[in-house]
Amino acid sequence: MLTIASMVPNLGSTWNADNVIVFAPSNRTPLYRVSADGGSPEAITTLDASRGENSHRWPVFLPDGRHFMFTARSDIKENTAVYIGSLDSKSSTRLLTAQSNAVYAPPGYVLFAREGTLMAQKFNAGTLTLSGEAIPLASGVEHITPSAEAIFATSADGNVLAYQGAVGRNSLLTWFDREGRMLGIIGPEKDFTTDLQISPDGKQAVVVIPDPDSGNRDLWLLDLHAGGLTRLTTHPANDWQPAWDPDSAHVAFASDRNGTPGMYRKATGGTGDETAILTPPRGAPKDYSADGRFLLFLENRGAGASDLWVAPRSGATPYPFVVGPFAENQSAFSPDGQWVAYESNESGTGEVYVKSFGGAGKQQVSRGGGHSARWKRDGTEIFYLNLANQLMRVGVSGGDTLETTMPTALFAVCRRGDPNPLYEGRWYDLAPDGRFLMPCATAHDNPSITVTVGWASQLAGKFK
Repeated sequence: MLTIASMVPNLGSTWNADNVIVFAPSNRTPLYRVSADGGSPEAITTLDASRGENSHRWPVFLPDGRHFMFTARSDIKENTAVYIGSLDSKSSTRLLTAQSNAVYAPPGYVLFAREGTLMAQKFNAGTLTLSGEAIPLASGVEHITPSAEAIFATSADGNVLAYQGAVGRNSLLTWFDREGRMLGIIGPEKDFTTDLQISPDGKQAVVVIPDPDSGNRDLWLLDLHAGGLTRLTTHPANDWQPAWDPDSAHVAFASDRNGTPGMYRKATGGTGDETAILTPPRGAPKDYSADGRFLLFLENRGAGASDLWVAPRSGATPYPFVVGPFAENQSAFSPDGQWVAYESNESGTGEVYVKSFGGAGKQQVSRGGGHSARWKRDGTEIFYLNLANQLMRVGVSGGDTLETTMPTALFAVCRRGDPNPLYEGRWYDLAPDGRFLMPCATAHDNPSITVTVGWASQLAGKFK
């Protein structure tokens, strides 16, 4: 097996007959090209800040092997669109507006989705132009607007079309004890994404909910006593990846509002402006130390690599904590501030590690894959999720020299789908009293897959 390039997460790739691969290495990046024989990836598109673009994704080569379609995702709904790119230039041409991926299907169609309906429009692969109006092919198709992705595919000859039926995405925030017993539900049913954190005082949780139309995410506050939801951010850009300030009165978060990911801070009381944590804004916050002196944040370096940095509250220059050729993600301070649990793919699989905050010591605590590490509030345990969606427990002891036990499973969690260890957010959290809070899907249906043979022949006479 040859490792060609890293992708965290999988946001699409395409391979032409000349052994050129165009791919999206991670979120918040343009597209890259690399030889199938290996080599250094190089950027082949450019994010357009004037259009609020924050990601290029879902590339698909066209028949000439030189041009490709891709989706540019933007903070502004009408600027999320499908473009034509080229191996010969970083410039691109807008093809159509859609919160979706798109594919070319012989003998001459572009397929894409709008609001859960799969659409087809005539496309000339020679002139790279559309004609006529788009017409619906199928309704009720799985369409993930935050990712600008619909789940469908065609065969190389265009004869076979397959698509997945829509899956319910709403969930209920549910309390569990460490034996896995359900203790109750808090708040309304919503599409809660994988960003959940309970305030240090245990009174509120900050959650992220995407707009069902545009897919843009905003922060909301959940009252853990009464269950009410209050919207915290309203900017049209993505606001997500929150981290509570130790005072429980402010939340740091990541936002694309200036064209690139940056960190901001806002009071939870509804007064005061949102302020940038660093100037210029950069990175995504992960966790504050308990004394509030340091903020861990993630900086994406592109091509699937990311590093953990530290921003001192004093305003001193940020400095690196874990840097290198690998991808790091979620991180959390121990309650005493001496250690940091974080995720890295340095072993080839996403695993949880613990590293001394002030020294060089480091050890792996998960086995066989792990993500979403959390510390018990007294610092005696680390919890994480494994690849089988089990909540794992690791005992912790020692002071300057950390000692950990082998992981043991507590219970299987109520989540749907296969985890991606290096793209999981804060999928659950631990309250001060030891209860676990996590979103449980309200629909457990198995999505249908529809396969149609000769679908294009059924379109004859429908286009004007």
